[in-house]
Parts: sequence; C-alpha cells; structure tokens
Amino acid sequence: MKILGIDASLTNFATCIYEGDDKICINDIFKSKKKDVNRLNDISLFLKGILLPNDFDGIVLEGYSYGSRNSMVFDIGELGGIIKIIIRDYIIDVRKFRAKRCTLLIVPPQTLKKYICGAGNAKKNIMIQQIYKKYNKEFKDDNSADAFALAKLGEVYYYFNEGSISFKKDTELFNKLKIYKSSDFDGGE
Repeated sequence: MKILGIDASLTNFATCIYEGDDKICINDIFKSKKKDVNRLNDISLFLKGILLPNDFDGIVLEGYSYGSRNSMVFDIGELGGIIKIIIRDYIIDVRKFRAKRCTLLIVPPQTLKKYICGAGNAKKNIMIQQIYKKYNKEFKDDNSADAFALAKLGEVYYYFNEGSISFKKDTELFNKLKIYKSSDFDGGE
C-alpha cells in the first residue's frame, strides 16, 4: 500500500510518500520564492511531479484551518481548489490508464491532532513529540510531521476498510473525514 500525505501550505508545502511498515517514507517540503498565481503554478507542478510517477492507493490531504486571517483566506482557498482538481484528475487517470483505485481523504486539522495526540487542540510541538513517541520518527518541522501523520492515518483507514483492524475509535474518527472514492468523480463507474 502506497499513501501520499499532504500538508498543504503556500509557504511550506509538505508531502510524505509512505509505504506500509516504514518500507519507504519520503518527506519533502516545497518552498516557492514566487508570489500569487506563479507560486500556485509552482506548487501545482511540484504536486504533479510527485503524483504522476507513482501509483498511490490513497491520498490524504489536511483540510482547511479556519484560523486564517485577511486575504490569506482567499489564497489558501485557491490553493486548496487547485490541489483538489489535480488530485481528482490523477485519480481519474489512475483508474482509466492503470486500472487501479485510489481514494482521497480530507482530514480536518483537529481530527488529525486528536488522532495523534488525543486532543484536537494540541500545539505543533506536541504533535511532533507525540509522533516521535508513537512512531519513533523525529521531525524538526511541523509541516513534515503533519504530512507523515496524515499518511499514517491513511494507512489505518485502508487497513480498517480491508477488515484488518476494527476499533470503535477508528469508526468515530473516520466519520469526521471527507472520503472520495474513484467512482465519486466525473467519469466514475
């Protein structure tokens, strides 16, 4: 199983390519020096460069944080829309040309924090600390840590759906996610 965790940001766009049992865990942070539409284009090219050569079973994207202020709300909204369209197109292409299914999970930030720390209002440094305690993975950057945590949450979701694990807390957690299967997009079967 191969999962992509994405902590989307205009300034520190973090990804984690994860294959179960820590076989492969590649974290990357993309920083564009450009502004406005040119920065959005840079981020979209970076994301496409990760998606296209890979066959992901799942993509886990952190949802919007509603603490943003001023015009940043619009910038973040534009980024979120672009990311979702790129992922949608990737999922449709994977289904058509590679005969494979891929699911998109959108995880609210509070849900991710609750999954890792047990509390939806945990601070960034506590997230990093709890990831280290839980998975023995050390991160100096909270964006990379979040991307890893998203990928791990995706792993639990896929095992849960295969029937490998089943806990009440997982059911409660998954009820808070937006889940898009391949067939949910235009051209779906």
